[in-house]
Amino acid sequence: LMIADRNMMVSILNAETGRIVDVNPFLTESLGYSRETFVGKRLWELGFFKDIAANAANFKELQAKDYTRYDDLPLKTSDGRGINVEFVSNVYPVGDKKVIQCNIRDITERKKAEEVHARLATAVEQAVETIVITDLQGTILYANPAFEKSTGYTVAEAIGQNPRLLKSGKQAAEFYRRMWEVLTRGETWSGHFINKRKDGALYEEDATISPVRDASGTSFNYVAVKRDVTLQMQFEARLRQAQKMESIGQLAGGIAHDFNNILSCIIGYMHLAKIAAADYPDILADLEHISKASDRAIDLVGQILTFSRQNKPEREPVELN
Repeated sequence: LMIADRNMMVSILNAETGRIVDVNPFLTESLGYSRETFVGKRLWELGFFKDIAANAANFKELQAKDYTRYDDLPLKTSDGRGINVEFVSNVYPVGDKKVIQCNIRDITERKKAEEVHARLATAVEQAVETIVITDLQGTILYANPAFEKSTGYTVAEAIGQNPRLLKSGKQAAEFYRRMWEVLTRGETWSGHFINKRKDGALYEEDATISPVRDASGTSFNYVAVKRDVTLQMQFEARLRQAQKMESIGQLAGGIAHDFNNILSCIIGYMHLAKIAAADYPDILADLEHISKASDRAIDLVGQILTFSRQNKPEREPVELN
């Protein structure tokens, strides 16, 4: 009854007494105990099998059902190293008697791999970034919960769809053609999307799309990692507008100072002209108009300097009535 699988630990038990009749070499090598440690003993009498399936109660159940299975049981080797095993017992007839074959497979590495995959899946599910997996034609196979927050579509609505359902029409067909050229060459593409949510609102996201390859290097999926940058783009637009206004203010301030110099010259000569035309009322009246216009120009220069933040605004009492 011993099977030839070198990765399987096997023990043969007397179906009536539960005592071990034989074990294969892989079991003794894997656990670090001699064959004599096992033969003639019941499994539950061995300390390293304590508190697992091999106990008197489960043995009676096995006798009644002819089969038991435990997918993940802890064992300790002779040097104290912990391993996880898959434990399967079957009852077989041998002549007019029955024996029990216990197949024990070490699943420690598989369990570690499953734990790594579980952590990875948890990280992907809880990631702030949108993560989408598609086939080579672009059909969505998976999307994480962040996809729902960014797009307004549920994951169930997205599965089986093509990401083109997010197209806003704000980017030319040439943009998408170049993207697919990069991907079909097996290269990673990075870029910026202007997309449309389910409710019609536009949003922007930075994306990196990479091929997923098998052991031979052949691409069989694409994975896209995308980050919503709508608020960031709006902030940058406001910043650019503020910088533009600051530049205009600096230009206006420079012009205002130059204009002030010109006005000083005009006002100075106007006062000299008033002195010279003291006996000519008509000329004085014209000069007074120039004086009033100069005063308005001075006020305008003050406003420009205030706008350019090169001059402190003056405060004075105002009669509200």
